[in-house]
Amino acid sequence: MINRVIKFNDGFVFIDVTDIAETIFGAEDLYAVDVDKETEGLIEDIHELNYWLRKRTLRICIEGGHLPISKNTDWWGDSEKITHEGYIYVRSKDILK
Repeated sequence: MINRVIKFNDGFVFIDVTDIAETIFGAEDLYAVDVDKETEGLIEDIHELNYWLRKRTLRICIEGGHLPISKNTDWWGDSEKITHEGYIYVRSKDILK
């Protein structure tokens, strides 16, 4: 199975469609993506697409969007605490948010 997902350090994802780029040109915005430099450029016409397909130095991709950012929560600091006979208790609903 081929991994078509290209993830940049900022969390943005591109999907490699080099093998079907000519078929979907015009239906989707295509980008020439340099994976090593993490740069992309919009392919504006069929001649530019053919150039990048012949050159084979960059991947032809469509936008995948941003990955969701994981929320680091401080469940201990954010939860309501109850002290009883020297023990500290936390409500389970505060932990399972």
